[in-house]
Amino acid sequence: MFEIHVSEVRSFLQCRRKFQWASLLYKGLEPRRPVRHFYLGRAVHYALQAYYDTGEHPTDAFLGWTDYHEYHIREAMGEFWDDELAVVLEEERAQGSGMLTNYARWAFRQDKNLKFIATELAFELPLPCPSGRSSSRIRMGGRFDGLVQDIDTGLFWLFETKTTRDMRDLNWIQNDIQAGVYIWAAQSIYGLEVQGVLYNFLKKKVPKAPRRLKNGGYSIAQNALKGTTWEVWLDQMSEDVAEDMGLDPVPNVSYKLTDVQRNDLTSTAFEFWERRKKLIATYRNQLLFLRERGNVFFHREYIRRTQRELRALMAEVHHIGLEMVRPSTKMYANPSFFNCMGCQFKTPCDLRSAGGQYQAVLEYEYQPRIPWPKDETAAIAQWQGERNG
Repeated sequence: MFEIHVSEVRSFLQCRRKFQWASLLYKGLEPRRPVRHFYLGRAVHYALQAYYDTGEHPTDAFLGWTDYHEYHIREAMGEFWDDELAVVLEEERAQGSGMLTNYARWAFRQDKNLKFIATELAFELPLPCPSGRSSSRIRMGGRFDGLVQDIDTGLFWLFETKTTRDMRDLNWIQNDIQAGVYIWAAQSIYGLEVQGVLYNFLKKKVPKAPRRLKNGGYSIAQNALKGTTWEVWLDQMSEDVAEDMGLDPVPNVSYKLTDVQRNDLTSTAFEFWERRKKLIATYRNQLLFLRERGNVFFHREYIRRTQRELRALMAEVHHIGLEMVRPSTKMYANPSFFNCMGCQFKTPCDLRSAGGQYQAVLEYEYQPRIPWPKDETAAIAQWQGERNG
């Protein structure tokens, strides 16, 4: 039985030459040098799995992941490793840790109505045929980010995390093939109806903490407010007040105290809250502006998908899958501005189209794709134990 994945379906529809070189059904190649946006995306997914599974801070999980993979990338690349790649990975490490530190601040307040049923669940299921029976030739494999239940409504939603540089144009999510396939998989595994997708977007940019002035206040320049969030301002104020008092940092502090909480405070804690309250009052207008504008670095959006939509999608995926595995299917390039921009096979593809020696490039600059470990958490923990022991 053949196993296909959503990434391969997308690649097949986009450019069959790219599909032939990348798919494990054929050559199964990947660049020896890690692709930057794939590296960051994988690390963020791993960190959020740890966060929602165990409560580990996502930044700590992210740094552990990058340590593990940078070590193994160095080992695998050997002579191909260079200082330029080291700088790139260090930049990704700094950006990812900053993103996740601020995500934890934001999600602390956003996740209160969600119950996580599963995270990063791998699956292998027979594709449904249009007739309704299960295919005997093709199965669909994949891994979805999570399944959540909305506590207020009791409804179930697929939880899908995306890292992006621009959150202004999200029209594509309405008909996202990947999300539709993953909803079908979640329903098949758990035997429940999934309403659609809760997209969890993280912008590939780190919000900046407010700049503190010599007088102890903060810069309120318009440019300074553009690059920050309400959560960052509020938490930075708490940390600064704690530092001024010689206390440990106090992250994720509630915006207000109840009367019961106020009565239970020690004198030191009471002074902390009074100082913080005064600081918040001083910058009330800036905080209200940031809160009403919303967080521009993180965004969640619910997209419903009907059962009729899912049946139609899976019928199409079945037909595409048959084409993908059929020996007589022709493989050819589909060059265009969008298809070629950022393609990891552009150099050998251009050489092949020009009649050049593309095979040498494939052999020298590419390697067999390395599959994800079945249990990446266990693999990283074992590696850390061996290094520390």
